[in-house]
Amino acid sequence: MLRSHKGIFNALFFVVLCFGSAAATQADTITLTLPDFNGSFVPPNQTFPRPTLTIGTFNFTIPAGQQIIGATLTGTFGNSVNGVSSPLNLLFDGLQVAQCAPSAPCTGTFGTTGPTPFTFNFSNFSTLNDGTALLAFSQLGPGAVRLGNLTLTIQTPVPEPATMTLLGIGLAGVAAKIRRRQAGRRKAA
Repeated sequence: MLRSHKGIFNALFFVVLCFGSAAATQADTITLTLPDFNGSFVPPNQTFPRPTLTIGTFNFTIPAGQQIIGATLTGTFGNSVNGVSSPLNLLFDGLQVAQCAPSAPCTGTFGTTGPTPFTFNFSNFSTLNDGTALLAFSQLGPGAVRLGNLTLTIQTPVPEPATMTLLGIGLAGVAAKIRRRQAGRRKAA
């Protein structure tokens, strides 16, 4: 009777191990958002471009053993307070990732009434490897910088189900070997 319970326990352990391993690795997307940004009004008699100012910082952790395979920054020039923005360069850890140029639609030129979306797809992930990224801007013209929600999305690979099954089988094999070794020691004692 004891042997059949042990067999059932081992089988259940194997099933839980396989499903637990697969579920633990499904965190394939990290999404972080900074809220709307409303800068101070800068009059036209100032010198442009203005010194760089910080909007906020993205802080994140890449799962152990994972590498970044894709990253995107999205947002809007203009927000819920005002659908347009003054001209600016948007900087991600010092790298220019978007621009609202003087006289562009995002500044309200040509009758723009709503926020203008932008997307930056990263091709080099080195700025993301340290788990923190500073978002800043340099104002290029008069007015107030207005940005909608800024979202950083980072993708990491999801292991194939077959890989997870092999991992589960391997771990179950190790557990079985340990049990046999412990059982052998008990008999010898």
